[in-house]
Amino acid sequence: MENGGSHFLPFFSSNYLPHFWVDEIETFISKNMQNTLVLKSNINCNNCVQKVTPFLNKESKIQEWVVDTQNPDKLITIKGEDLTFELIEKTLRPSGFKVEKQ
Repeated sequence: MENGGSHFLPFFSSNYLPHFWVDEIETFISKNMQNTLVLKSNINCNNCVQKVTPFLNKESKIQEWVVDTQNPDKLITIKGEDLTFELIEKTLRPSGFKVEKQ
């Protein structure tokens, strides 16, 4: 960053705070800027989960995901950056599985 400033917190500067504090604050904010989507799906079983895995893992905006196949709505919880319903729908479309908003 220019002049020792922080990308997320430009008003913080290593001139005023120890550099490791600035790094810790930036890391905390970065990790907590990810968003989470919880959607209904038709991913019914472990075989289905295996079929969608390569599609979800290929999408760089998705950092982690899990499907609750025991839930009647087969909820898929997805964490990542800049996630949208449309992105997840488009990512899963080639796998033959669908999601819908709760």
